[in-house]
Amino acid sequence: RGAQVYIDANGDGIAQDSELREEVTSDEFGQIILTDEFLNAEENTDADGNPYQVIVKGGINVDSGAPNEIELTAPAGYSVINPLSTLVQEIASSLEVEVDTEGMSEEEAAEATQAAKDAAKLAAETSLAENLGISLEEGSSLGSYDPQSDTNIANRVVATQIATVLAVASSTETTGSESAETAALASLANTISSAEGELTLDSSILGEVLDGVVEDNAALDAINLAVDAMEAVKNSDDSDAAF
Repeated sequence: RGAQVYIDANGDGIAQDSELREEVTSDEFGQIILTDEFLNAEENTDADGNPYQVIVKGGINVDSGAPNEIELTAPAGYSVINPLSTLVQEIASSLEVEVDTEGMSEEEAAEATQAAKDAAKLAAETSLAENLGISLEEGSSLGSYDPQSDTNIANRVVATQIATVLAVASSTETTGSESAETAALASLANTISSAEGELTLDSSILGEVLDGVVEDNAALDAINLAVDAMEAVKNSDDSDAAF
């Protein structure tokens, strides 16, 4: 609860004080739901009316009461922000290609660039859903999907496994120059997008994801225990009662 919401107006992927939207925050349940009115407000869209990307940081974890160390984001136009949307944005960024706008008018160039972003977002959503086995109701999309209100236990487990990995990584040191959370997010996104078939986010897969990223053995042990316990719940006959 109490997280800060930023609109990335300059597109640099960094939450800056001038981009803070104080009128929006997470509620007592830790949820942030962005309305169409907010997303399409003039100050939150570009010259062509396309919503800017949203970044969320800070606040308090409603489950543990500890400060939230995870920086969450989502593709432009998403009305929800959570670990799944953050992964979609990470994968989409890696898939997005630079558009050759030579010879185009300003309007044509803007349309071509937006089309490339939309294509990358769609490919990222498809990759995430198929490779993690996320099943959404007909007519729904990841852009408005809240895993915590979903009755599908498998979906909720996947979302919680991802959140656990990022939360633990954000509180540890890394073996590289970038933050452990950033490195873990990039490694997880690459593992998902390059998978051939459905993945199970157990300790075996996540051990590969975090190899060379997190050097704290205690943190790695905590992640392994947590994700394997969640996987057991997902596969349990009494999963509704256990999760």
